[in-house]
Amino acid sequence: MILLLGCSDKSTEPIVNEPKNPMLELLTPNGNEIFTSGQIINIFWESSDIKEFDIDISYDDGTTWHLVAERLDSLSKSFNYTPIDTCSYYCLIKIKDSENSGLSDTSDSTFTIIDINEAKKYYQLQIGNIWVYEKNNGSNISYEKREIVGDTTINNRTYFKMSINISPNYFKYFRVSEHGDFIEYRADKEFVILDFSSPPGRYQISEAVVIIRGDTSKTFFIKLYSVKWQYFQYGSGFGNETYDEFANGLGKTFEHFASLSSFTDYALKGAVINQILYGDTSIINLIGR
Repeated sequence: MILLLGCSDKSTEPIVNEPKNPMLELLTPNGNEIFTSGQIINIFWESSDIKEFDIDISYDDGTTWHLVAERLDSLSKSFNYTPIDTCSYYCLIKIKDSENSGLSDTSDSTFTIIDINEAKKYYQLQIGNIWVYEKNNGSNISYEKREIVGDTTINNRTYFKMSINISPNYFKYFRVSEHGDFIEYRADKEFVILDFSSPPGRYQISEAVVIIRGDTSKTFFIKLYSVKWQYFQYGSGFGNETYDEFANGLGKTFEHFASLSSFTDYALKGAVINQILYGDTSIINLIGR
């Protein structure tokens, strides 16, 4: 008998599967992006050893989740999602293993989806629109008329041109950015007046009924967007303060400016928005339409 050492019948050896190490990483959106409602959001990820994927979105910083897509196959590395009629400053995307929801990855921080058309309602930038304000500095009361008289191009950007009746050649220039920010151009620079692409901080949104004197029936513009901020002068401590209110569907309804020694308030008394009169029409006609 011949004994062969070190030989075996391999056909009898058990087949051992190598352990898998599934991996899943969300690439975008991963936080701080800004999208508009109706704009495609490109969702990208990397993965290995996962058969199928589900995608969820949260509009409230992860408190609740809504299904975007399910059972995407293992070859998928991206998905295009278009949000409709849902806007939030606190959005998150989550991608997860369809078979094991515990294997997932979420945006590192929140991103924003805004409604550009909603933002534009807070300042009605259409040619022909007029606002008349009562100007009060504590000792004198007068009226100021502001009217959109045209548009112009500056540095390849289109601005609406607003005349102000305090001087025949006094104009201001405004536009709404692609993210819904209300911007004023002055002194060769742009200044953000209303920042709709950032979560409310110094900008506070509150519900209120806006009634212009002489027209108590027009209360359809009930959402106020308030801006309050202070700035300081070097070496002198507290400097100036401004406080503005903008109403949905109407525009600026109130403006307050105060320094250490004086203040001026502008309260809306009448307006012509898209050829419709609101408020005290006698004041509008007195100044001239």
